[in-house]
Amino acid sequence: MAEGTTLSLGRAAAIETIGEWLTGELRAKPLSASELIRWSNRDLVCGWWLSDKVLDRTISLSVMLDARFPRSQPIVAWADPPAFPSIPHVEEDGVLCTLTEMDELDPTQPLGIVKNVIARAGTIIADGLGGKNQGDFQSEFLSYWNPTTIGQDVFSILDPSGPSRKVAIWRGKEWSVLGENSTSLQTWLSNRFRKKDAKSFRTEPAFLLWLNAPLLPSQYPSTASDLEALAKSGDENAPSVFGQCIRQEARAVAVAIGAPVDQGTCFAAIELAQPRSGHRNADATPKGFRKGKAPPELLAKRHASDQLKRQRVYRADPFWIHGRDANEDLITLISSKVVLIGCGSLGSPVARFLAQAGVGHLHLVDGEQMELANVGRHALGVDAVGQRKSTALATRLSSEFPHAKFTSSSERWQRLVRDKPEMLTRTDLIVSTIGSWGHEGELNEWLTSQSWPSPCLFAWSEPNAVAGHAVLIGKESGCFACGLNQFGEYLSPIIEFSKPTLRPTPACGGFFQPYGASGISAIAGMTAEMSIGYLCERIDVGQHHMAAASDDAVNAAAGSVSEKWLSLSGGKSFAATNWAARSDCAICGGRGL
Repeated sequence: MAEGTTLSLGRAAAIETIGEWLTGELRAKPLSASELIRWSNRDLVCGWWLSDKVLDRTISLSVMLDARFPRSQPIVAWADPPAFPSIPHVEEDGVLCTLTEMDELDPTQPLGIVKNVIARAGTIIADGLGGKNQGDFQSEFLSYWNPTTIGQDVFSILDPSGPSRKVAIWRGKEWSVLGENSTSLQTWLSNRFRKKDAKSFRTEPAFLLWLNAPLLPSQYPSTASDLEALAKSGDENAPSVFGQCIRQEARAVAVAIGAPVDQGTCFAAIELAQPRSGHRNADATPKGFRKGKAPPELLAKRHASDQLKRQRVYRADPFWIHGRDANEDLITLISSKVVLIGCGSLGSPVARFLAQAGVGHLHLVDGEQMELANVGRHALGVDAVGQRKSTALATRLSSEFPHAKFTSSSERWQRLVRDKPEMLTRTDLIVSTIGSWGHEGELNEWLTSQSWPSPCLFAWSEPNAVAGHAVLIGKESGCFACGLNQFGEYLSPIIEFSKPTLRPTPACGGFFQPYGASGISAIAGMTAEMSIGYLCERIDVGQHHMAAASDDAVNAAAGSVSEKWLSLSGGKSFAATNWAARSDCAICGGRGL
């Protein structure tokens, strides 16, 4: 059968083509169902055994296909591989990592796919036997360390850099957490578990050994003597840290091992178990030395036969969570403070976006309670009904991003600046999503009277959330009132409506705008992006960003796109312009700020 097999021939025809080529050209033999059981977790449907010559050595390979082939990758396994981990890219069950998750396959060429992975398998084995790819053990360290671990998993909120140092650990029933010190660790745990008494979390001393490069499998520690050898190969602080570690009198001592990789940092952990009472090495202090004064080398010899438990580490520090060590904005963001006024349908997703971006301190201001009618378009759910929006949102975000700081004021901003004006004068950015001219006009006046100590980004949606605006006001820009009429309405709306858009509720003076979470989230995203752009010095004050929804959404809301917006945006959904001072502005008198 010709090689150019197409999907129309079906999976069965593709497998037949591959089988004919393997048995005819490579003298392969089909694998029986019992032989496939060895890889039972991979949902295999068929396979073949063949031998290949690699560096004058005969290698037995199994080529197998699962139920999704040719949409999935063929599986090639080394039938009798050396013990794991001995050769890079060979897994515990002998399967070779011939393709990555990023490699796309052409399902119309199933035989070509199989030929390709067999060729790659030969290269992997040849490079491994020849010692050419040993560096892959280090660049892909976790793939080889993690399968050798036992015991509890460890989460790390350590600063992912050297030097070697004393740190802290909290041991839970199911997992542990490593932190820089007891205070930061207890704060993280208090946020994560929503407990006010941070000191209720008992911590213990732990240690970080910082190495110049990740470990090779031959360097994985198994005893205290191995750990001592690692310390000698680490940075200048490592031997001293090892001495503190070996003297620690505890049932078990946690030791983190950190090292730089090409694009960041990798961590591992080990648990050094101290001898139990009655053990021949139970007395940790050798005779002739005062308690805690014995040389670490001697202590290491006394523990030479004690086994270490290798543990896997999951990084939970902000550098990993907010960009996997590749976010160049993070240093700026984690040191930034933002005050968000208004935690409603627009403000709550803005708060979440800023938290996800990595803003280090977010102070939320809102005096309203969460109601059932808010749930459909708010970041909070029914469980928060009856609570103050700002407090409930800060608690939720603290639990989900325990490495950051979330505080709240469950009151109107007017009372906040009366009692604590520094909250708005000593911050990097104010974001107002109140959406009420009565409040935001007053905020504009107050900031103007204070000579705008902090810039303020005002964000709001047009009716039905089919368009939105974000304006960054600060020194050397027009004030917020410069672009609005006396009722706080933008002078050039994006969407025009021929009928009133407010809907009444069965309550005195109750009205609402009918829109959902998907519409407002686009405006929230624009607002958060503009906030981040300012904090990272990519956006200046005086900019006005605007976004319009799709034509379908505008039509569904019975609106029409204004001619001025079409001219400004060129028919696109986004536009940016300057927020200029207006000569007849009642607040700044056209002087700007």
